[in-house]
Amino acid sequence: IESGLESAILDAMASLAPEPDSAVESLADSLEVAARVEKLAEARNDKKLAAQAQNAGEMARVYLDAGDKSGVREHVANRRQFLYPPVAEDKKALYKRLSAGEAACPKKGESDSVPTYLLLETEPAPPPEGPAACFTTLTASLTSKLPLDLARAALALADRPHRTALAETQARELAKATFADGGHDPIYDGSRAEKAIVLAALARTASAWSKDEAAGRKIAQTILTLRDARGGYGSSEATRDVVRAFVSLEAQMPPKPAKVRVGTSTVSVEARGKAVVELGADTTTSDVYVDGGPVVVRLERPV
Repeated sequence: IESGLESAILDAMASLAPEPDSAVESLADSLEVAARVEKLAEARNDKKLAAQAQNAGEMARVYLDAGDKSGVREHVANRRQFLYPPVAEDKKALYKRLSAGEAACPKKGESDSVPTYLLLETEPAPPPEGPAACFTTLTASLTSKLPLDLARAALALADRPHRTALAETQARELAKATFADGGHDPIYDGSRAEKAIVLAALARTASAWSKDEAAGRKIAQTILTLRDARGGYGSSEATRDVVRAFVSLEAQMPPKPAKVRVGTSTVSVEARGKAVVELGADTTTSDVYVDGGPVVVRLERPV
């Protein structure tokens, strides 16, 4: 039994631990997740977790710098690191310059060979004079109505306040395409990773398409059923997108303590805490009652 989504976020970061032979896109995902966890830790004054996330981010940066960036997708993925400046003061100015204004614009030919959402992932915060025109022009090509394309576009835009209106439009189209806007569980037929991406987008943007304040949390429960033993969701992209959604939900709806009754046993679970209830070896189902929460409850069988 888990209160909150923090443990799922930390498991996701661990599943994306950077390795020397990791693909450049995976390393960029590792760096982003580490940066988001670091901010979460700093907000809670958790110095140990902040240091752990910082170390993971710096390791991803080292491998990124040494990785093969000869391909267009790899080159685009590498540029994402400039959105997450390193700790070293001597590099911060360089990163700021490389991610500012027209310097951050896609290079010639990239828009023809790389999906638009990948290029939008590299857009930095706009300078005082406004966002670079090149990225605004790119948004005009977001015409697909396929759920996976809508999800990727919504997620790329959701963290950029100057793109809020477009992000919400993509989110509402996604909710319509997956029937989530009718109050039903989202319907989407794809791989585990693709389902995680679509659900993460719906959870991250729930306020744009649902009046139910708990809509994002409800979808998060479904996302957790896709988690593997390492804490990932089928691909580095999917795992990164789930972290985006979960970090946002943690900020919007902080977890609360709960009392949980499983069968005849009752346990107290602190906010962001865990508890274990042992069941008989032949147990296949059990009634669960929660006072407080919300909590995530799952049945695990030792093997």
